[in-house]
Amino acid sequence: MLMDNRSNLESDIHTAIAVTATGRAGEVGENERDKGVRLYLSKHPYLHDFIRAQSCAMICVQVDTYYLVSRFQQVMELHVKP
Repeated sequence: MLMDNRSNLESDIHTAIAVTATGRAGEVGENERDKGVRLYLSKHPYLHDFIRAQSCAMICVQVDTYYLVSRFQQVMELHVKP
């Protein structure tokens, strides 16, 4: 999974930060989904119809490693212990 804060500006090469999380992912079970939906809606109540749609899946990622890239080429690696 990749997350970043780019804004598609020339300055991104100096200011953008990206985090990649690697690990195992899978759809959560019904009990865990209910908890996740409640948490999600507490932060994003306007997305009720989206999260409750039959075609929407909730995925859980068990992260093993995070890679943080800043200033275009500075890379930090963090391994998560189980």
